[in-house]
Amino acid sequence: MQQQEDGMSFELCPKDNFNVNAVEQEVSSKVYNLLFEKERKTNKPTTNEEYVQLLRETIRGRRIAFDQQLFSSRLETIPLRYRNYTFEDYQCESVKDKQIVEHMKSGQSAILYGANGTGKTMLAYCAIRYQWEAGKYAQYILAADFFDLIRNSFNGGDPLKVLKDFTAFDYLVVDEIDKKHGTQTEYVYLYRLINERYNEMKATVLISNSSRKDLENVVGISAFSRVAGDGKIIEFDGEDYRKRRAK
Repeated sequence: MQQQEDGMSFELCPKDNFNVNAVEQEVSSKVYNLLFEKERKTNKPTTNEEYVQLLRETIRGRRIAFDQQLFSSRLETIPLRYRNYTFEDYQCESVKDKQIVEHMKSGQSAILYGANGTGKTMLAYCAIRYQWEAGKYAQYILAADFFDLIRNSFNGGDPLKVLKDFTAFDYLVVDEIDKKHGTQTEYVYLYRLINERYNEMKATVLISNSSRKDLENVVGISAFSRVAGDGKIIEFDGEDYRKRRAK
């Protein structure tokens, strides 16, 4: 958990820090001792092939346990309201809805815009979870939180490190982009982030309750076209999704 000076808290998705070489060094002696004990009990020598096989199985078991713990830790970064949602929970009532879900599953960039309550944030969290399950390093952040991180970095920090940290994600969602949030300088850093991710061929999803024109004006035509060029522009203009689910 990153705790900012102004009291804002923002939780980064834990990285995959599984180190095969370190694990191999840790368990190799245990594997050797297990085989030595087997030899003592059976009075039969073990082969190098048996050692390699048992070592691989042990490392594989450690990897499975690590992945389960990592996924659980990542889920803790998702708000409780959205934590258990998957794409299977998203109610598709049209061909367009199904096409939207398929695009979000693809892991490509996207621009989602339209009225409040149309399911954009739910889809974003479903996409984040889907990317984790596919082994990708994915992150969701509110635009306001990103701007807070940039603003706080001016006080003894390094805004370039913030950009580097968020460029590292394979898949990034920036939600609630609105002209009411962020100064011109902070939006320059958002543009730089989008540009860096574009150059590194990383998928970026931008979400806003604004109109397309207003969103273009806020993030800039260049940033808008970079994300759109790598993905899809999707307008949400249907019924309030919350009301739809309540039926």
